[in-house]
Amino acid sequence: MIFDQEIEDWKDLQNLTAQMFNEMGFIAFVEKTIQTVRGTKKIDVYVEDNLSRPPLVYLCECKQWSRRVHKDIVSSFRQVVTDYGANRGYLISNKGFQSGSREAARKSNVCLVTWMELQNLCKTRWLEKMKENISSLVHQIICCITPLQPGSESRKKWLEFPFDADEFMDLFDKHGVFLEIASYVLKEGALEAHLPMKLPKIGRKESIEISSFRQYFDYAIPLGKSVLNDFQSYCRPFLKT
Repeated sequence: MIFDQEIEDWKDLQNLTAQMFNEMGFIAFVEKTIQTVRGTKKIDVYVEDNLSRPPLVYLCECKQWSRRVHKDIVSSFRQVVTDYGANRGYLISNKGFQSGSREAARKSNVCLVTWMELQNLCKTRWLEKMKENISSLVHQIICCITPLQPGSESRKKWLEFPFDADEFMDLFDKHGVFLEIASYVLKEGALEAHLPMKLPKIGRKESIEISSFRQYFDYAIPLGKSVLNDFQSYCRPFLKT
């Protein structure tokens, strides 16, 4: 599963659907009004997949109901998807679908899915993108550190400036914690094999329990961004001189 939390209401379902697609590298909008051949229509979640060539458009209808979705809703949504010319439509229902609904969607580009089924469909691509985010942060941090390596001209210039050694070592300790955490995604299959796990906190005196992909990335990515920002803020003024 991509998300650990329970869906509270239809707003929550919309927002989490959009968040998932955005995290996959797409561009998702909640409650976007579109123009079809039959007039305007407000779409719960509108998704542009600009990573594909040519780009693709997905329309998502979110039904957080106390009953199963009936076929008339499916037929209506199918018409909207067709009228707009979207590449695919996802009708998401927390309670499933009534008899006849599957027939109403047959031979169309509309997928009838529960929230769990949609997450399963997107999980592989979502994991790949989230791992790319971790790898990108590692690369950017290494690019900040490389000019400070022994023997480089930048390091010689940088060492001429006064700096707080304790502050700088704290920064490298923080960097070390992030690299240790990031190591779980830098090797194929390593993250999946180690769940659940304990990950170190800054200072290494405490650890955090991680039992899901969501918990891992929600912890690792903000930490990586913080480390990168610290290195950029601390080192670049010295390296530019």
